[in-house]
Parts: sequence; C-alpha cells; structure tokens
Amino acid sequence: MVANQAPVANQIQDRQTPSQEAGPSQEIVVQQFSQQMHGLLDQLIFKTLHDVEQHVPLHKIELSAWKTFLTIGRTLLQMIFQILGTGDLGPRLTLPDGRNLKRLEDLSRRDYTCPFGEFHLEWTAYGTRKGKKIELVPLADRLGMPGSKFSYLLQDWDQSEVMEQPFDKARGAMQRILDLQQHVDSLETMNRQMARSVEDFHAAQQPPDPESEGEILVQTADHKGVPLQHPADRTTAADHDAEAPRRENRKRMRR
Repeated sequence: MVANQAPVANQIQDRQTPSQEAGPSQEIVVQQFSQQMHGLLDQLIFKTLHDVEQHVPLHKIELSAWKTFLTIGRTLLQMIFQILGTGDLGPRLTLPDGRNLKRLEDLSRRDYTCPFGEFHLEWTAYGTRKGKKIELVPLADRLGMPGSKFSYLLQDWDQSEVMEQPFDKARGAMQRILDLQQHVDSLETMNRQMARSVEDFHAAQQPPDPESEGEILVQTADHKGVPLQHPADRTTAADHDAEAPRRENRKRMRR
C-alpha cells in the first residue's frame, strides 16, 4: 500500500454503499466486548490486591498482569473483526482504474498471527470469475494487512531478535514473552522476504551532509596486528629453499 494514499476499498466506499450484512449492530458488539474487557481488568485488580496482601513477589504480579494484557489485546482485535464483518461491498463494484469486479461466492480465508495470538478470518473477495485470481479483498486492503500471515508488528519484533541471536533462540524468546508458537522456517522465510526491500530502502535515503560526518575509524577484520609488507624482490614459494638459513628482520611495518 502506497504511503499517504487511501486504500482502494475506501476509494470505492466513497462512491458505493456497502452491503448490509446480517448480524448484531456495532453498538451491541462494542457493548459485549467492552463488558469482557472491563471484567478482565476488574479480575486483575482484585487479584493484584489479593497478591499484595499475601506478600506475593512483584515479578509474579508483573507476569500475571502481562498475561491479562495479552488477553485484553486479543479481545480487542476480536471486537474489531466482528465489527467489520466480512467486508461485503455488494454484488459488484468498480475499481478506481475502471475495472469491474463481482463478488465471489466463496469467502477468502486467511490466517493472521500477531502478538495477541492467531486469528482465522473469512472475508468477502472480488474478482472477474470463480477460479481466477482474487483482485480485491476489501477488508485486507482497508486494514493494510501484510502479504504474509504475520502482522507487521510481529515481524518487526521477530526480526529484531534474529538480528542478535539464532533463529531457534529468537523463536524461543518470542514464545516465552508472547506465549506464541512460531516455527524456525517461518522466521527464516520472513527474514528473506524483508531482505528484498533493503536495496530499495537504501536507494531512497538522502546522502548525509558531509559537514556533519565524523572521522572514519579503520579497524582490521582479523585482529592479527600490524599489516605486513614484504620486499618486491622476495622469491615466490616455489623458489623457496627449505635448507636456507633463517633471515632476520623479515617483518616490516607498512608505511
């Protein structure tokens, strides 16, 4: 999705009235999920007060609070998905470029994994006809969903970890923090996909102001000491006499 440009679904909705999907109203959905989240917070407060009275160590209170926050985050996303429904914009729609699409019979299924867990979504999709490429999933476009099943936030956190440690250890660290199961091959694939944008990213950066640049520090990569320079008339290894006496002062500092 291009920065500072409205999603295609939003541009379509400016000219087209969305289909009315069967289901509870937004007000009822918000009320139901609001009660759930307030209930979780009330339970956390009650438990925290009880833990303080029982002299529970602070790190255990922190862990309990963190798990509750993860549950609240998951509940919040469930509310968002239920409010938005399947993203049905009607039986037919016209894209900004003039192409006409029709609503496909089968919902488009996709998995979404984020720091708050895994979600299995079913959204309305549009295309020219069944069996052909899906041209638009309005909700995926509206929400700025990534091309893979992993959320951009989770990708950011995952790759911050794999930059510092092996994939398997990074997977274990994220599982311990988020209680989220990921596979090593998923982290590796994610890493390769993100690496494709590196050259474009660097090409888009403005060169630094020479006046703001500091001195350059050059350091040898092998850390073996002072670079060596041999005389230009030194014999090659093939001409070396193994029986010749050892010569002194063979090392010279490079100037």
